[in-house]
Amino acid sequence: FSGSFDGQGFTISNLFIDRPEMDYVGLFRSSIGSIKNLNLRSSTFNNEFSVRGNNYVGILIGLSRLDKETNSAGKIINTHIEEGIVKGKNNVGGIAGGAILIENSSVSNIIIQGNNDVGGLAGTSSNIKHSAASNVTVQGEERVGGLTGEISNSCYGSYFTGNLIGKKNVGGIIGQSLYGSNQIGFIENCFTHCNITCSENGGGLSGIGGDPENNYVIVSFQNEGLGLRMIGGSYQLSLIHI
Repeated sequence: FSGSFDGQGFTISNLFIDRPEMDYVGLFRSSIGSIKNLNLRSSTFNNEFSVRGNNYVGILIGLSRLDKETNSAGKIINTHIEEGIVKGKNNVGGIAGGAILIENSSVSNIIIQGNNDVGGLAGTSSNIKHSAASNVTVQGEERVGGLTGEISNSCYGSYFTGNLIGKKNVGGIIGQSLYGSNQIGFIENCFTHCNITCSENGGGLSGIGGDPENNYVIVSFQNEGLGLRMIGGSYQLSLIHI
């Protein structure tokens, strides 16, 4: 999809997609255009899943991406999703499997399950602004985040509440900065109130990497051996613990 889709605030209900062997699964498979002003409410098959795919799986879109030839970048704006269970392997999110920009958007009361790069809003993303994931459970193995499993640019003015379950690089906002342990990937004016269960590199804001400023964190680590960290991995920053 390369145009502009304006949902005009209408709601699509009872969305159900089952493509377990297919990549790029969602209401839209892939886009370099703009998707905005849309509400989605999915249905659940036998309480097991609402949207199921292989890699790049989201309720709204599999991959919102950049077209290098035209320099057109996909945008997701003012899109809100309630209820559902999303299942895939890698790059799995509540809104998108992968996204360039998510702004003024939200998910609530959903479960996201995958392997690597799993997040409440997107499996991987470049920018997240003024968006939220509330009462959400995100479960994966590596790079598991409340909002995104991996980020390459910034997350600003957004929040997450819910549960995070993973093995490595698990964070209340992001699982990992794209650049690993480097302090790149800005996290500013964000809030999270969550429970984290993981074995290695768990952080209230980020599992590993990132450059935080003016954030607020309330977190409960189920594995006390992780230590109390705002950012897991190399950075021993203080946080509020419950």
